[in-house]
Amino acid sequence: MGRNSGVLDFQQWKILFVYHKQQPSREATIILKSLEGPQWEKQLRGVDCSLSQDNKTYIFSSGDTIGIGILGTDKIEYLTGIENYSVRKYGAAKDWLVYRKNASTTDLFIKDLQTGKGQCHPLVKDYWFSKNGERLFLYKQQPSDSTTKQTVECVDLRSGNSRKIWQGQMLRRPPAGHRRKPRNFRWKDRIFNYPSIIAYRYDQNTIQSVQIKSPDTQNSKFNLSGVESISDDGAIVYFRWQPIGDTTKPDGVPVDIWSYKDAKLQSQQLQESKETLNYLAAINLRESITIPIEDRLHRIQSSQSSNSKYAIIQTVANESAEGEWNWNDNGKTTLSLLSLKDGSCQTIDPRLTNLKIAPPICRFSPGNRYIVYYDPLDKNYFSYNIGTRKLCNLTKAITTTWTTYENNDIPAAAYLPIGIAGFLRDDSAVLLYDQHDIYSISLDGSHTVQNLTNGYGKKQNLVFRVSFGHGSIMDPSKQVILSSFNINNKDDGFFKLQPGSHKDPKQLSMQPFILTGTETGVYQEPIRARDTSLYLVRRMSASEPANWLLTSDFTHYTALTNVHPEKAYNWLSTELITFRTLAGVQSQGILYKPENFDPTKKYPLLITYYERASQSLHAFIYPEPTAGPLEIPFYVSNGYLVFVPDIHFQIGSPGKSSYNTVVAAASLLCKRPYINKSKMGIQGHSFGGFQTNYIVTHSHIFAAAMSSSGMSDFVSIYGSIVRGGHSRQLQYELYRDRMGATLWDIPQKYIENSPVMRADKVTTPILLMANKEDGDVPYTQGVEFFTALRRLGKKRGCFNMTAPAILQTAGALTISVVVHFNSSTTT
Repeated sequence: MGRNSGVLDFQQWKILFVYHKQQPSREATIILKSLEGPQWEKQLRGVDCSLSQDNKTYIFSSGDTIGIGILGTDKIEYLTGIENYSVRKYGAAKDWLVYRKNASTTDLFIKDLQTGKGQCHPLVKDYWFSKNGERLFLYKQQPSDSTTKQTVECVDLRSGNSRKIWQGQMLRRPPAGHRRKPRNFRWKDRIFNYPSIIAYRYDQNTIQSVQIKSPDTQNSKFNLSGVESISDDGAIVYFRWQPIGDTTKPDGVPVDIWSYKDAKLQSQQLQESKETLNYLAAINLRESITIPIEDRLHRIQSSQSSNSKYAIIQTVANESAEGEWNWNDNGKTTLSLLSLKDGSCQTIDPRLTNLKIAPPICRFSPGNRYIVYYDPLDKNYFSYNIGTRKLCNLTKAITTTWTTYENNDIPAAAYLPIGIAGFLRDDSAVLLYDQHDIYSISLDGSHTVQNLTNGYGKKQNLVFRVSFGHGSIMDPSKQVILSSFNINNKDDGFFKLQPGSHKDPKQLSMQPFILTGTETGVYQEPIRARDTSLYLVRRMSASEPANWLLTSDFTHYTALTNVHPEKAYNWLSTELITFRTLAGVQSQGILYKPENFDPTKKYPLLITYYERASQSLHAFIYPEPTAGPLEIPFYVSNGYLVFVPDIHFQIGSPGKSSYNTVVAAASLLCKRPYINKSKMGIQGHSFGGFQTNYIVTHSHIFAAAMSSSGMSDFVSIYGSIVRGGHSRQLQYELYRDRMGATLWDIPQKYIENSPVMRADKVTTPILLMANKEDGDVPYTQGVEFFTALRRLGKKRGCFNMTAPAILQTAGALTISVVVHFNSSTTT
């Protein structure tokens, strides 16, 4: 089935789409469309494509051929025999095409797409552009008989003049990612040499060489991994390095020793011994010094490219597992402010030292005057003035909830603030999200507060988010477009702020579609045109795949694409159902029905679940193979109804919460005349597999069940090891598995949530699937449930399957499927 995948480019009157025509081959069809003037459209299949900055040219490639077409016409110039190429854009009307003709030559060709003029440079081993795109640097490897082995030349692309700026040997070039995508290049025209960094200022035609000192405080020797980036003002160069360890191999029999004295589990140590350590450091070009940033105990948490003064450093008390911060003193964390001028550190807030909580995320204000962070213990946002070292509680006068709504039923919800919407100019205020609205709060401690959305979100049960430039500088005195999601009916749309007033935001449109979506569901930010006030909005519903609309006001829309691959199939529709669980909690869910639904017929019902899903009521689900979750379009298209309820969990009772929701939903739905009460089944994957295991050990109303990679024993899995060698305990105490305490604090709760303890109650035919290479749920969880059913004399069947290579993504994928039949079922 084809899908409308996205927008590649969007300018004043043209637009460039990519559309995947087929699956699984995913052959791409590029669609070029005019938005103004004479109608014109061009389709290119199986190519890469981009638009020029002057709205006149499009460039595409297929195989070893580049095409340069004139927009609005059928004129195309072809270049053949091309080995590789890139297009560099700068300014508002300039593009350079850079390419090589074949792998055996070192000639580099440059073509001005606006004038058509070209250049050829020989002996070029590599190249990269300056950030503004006005200069091209050529790294040349001279002939073997030359006394100068390597040179770097700077080509002024405006004049065509070239000058040699460096010659010598052992030049370390920029990382491949920056060379191949020069528009992401951010290095301020610096050339780097090992073991020194050579900074070239093209405006002054000067070179500065700074030796790299070892950032390893324990060893004068280190390996330089490469240069990563440079600050916007060109003062700080960030690079990555690797420590040099003991490479000698001990003699004797290999023995793994697990010791209580180790800060890390032996399994984690073994895993990390296979990995290459890679840390960040910096060179201050103005001070000519190397500044260590990261090592085994220190990690950079926050910085920004414009900031050449500071970075936020996260330091752990000892080299310990990060997943043990809630109990292990070795996991205590301190956040501090590192000076990139001299390497000194200062405390931000005494409460941010020796933290025994998940360390809060700190953000610099755009002007680098303040640090803003959320304190989960105090339940407030704070600002720290770097210059005055003044700490201010920004939100103490506001009564609201700053933390997550959609994950508010996990124990760690208190550590998950929704975040920062943006900042006002001159660092005057920060914009903060609560669960519904947006606040503007002064950073200087004057406690000037304005609810920009006037509390309208909370009153109407809407969620407001900034549509553009999330987290950047905003100006509320100008038009600010907000995305809006209705929690009650799942409508999606747009509002705009009323500048300088305390009025409610003005509704522009709300529709029963996904236009932007939510952070935990399907999400697509609108796309703004580069040269005019036009916007692209992606719209979808459960019965309509993603298509693109054009708007200038977010009220009136013009359809630009009309992709409907679902019309070739018996597709589906959705119905939002509101109900109460057996515990009396109001919940919602999505009922999927086939397109040819006939209310006079009886349909089998499948119920699948995980956490919450109703926010995806209007999401179009593309049919594709899954690793375990139910493939909803396949079943609905073949005559099933599928219901996906929201599970609202009670901490310590994830199994009971799931049972209360699923059984209540089944009891409600089976009363509908078109649902076959005798043919209701349940299915879940991973955590959903656990939910399935729990339900079949407590209920007998379902005709069949399927558990994919589901947990069955909370006692044994609590002490297991997950991917990376980490202990799984934190996941049960604070996150998805929602126990909220240790096994020894609430042993009975762990037993109650262990389906294997009630395996003797199972009467529902169940299909079990487990994967030996599963890095999350141990394969043994499926084995435990199977052996329990076997010992209890339940009829059963089992087979192992090694998936074909096309399905393997990492290592051998082995699937074990177990089928249990109750005593009244024949095989």
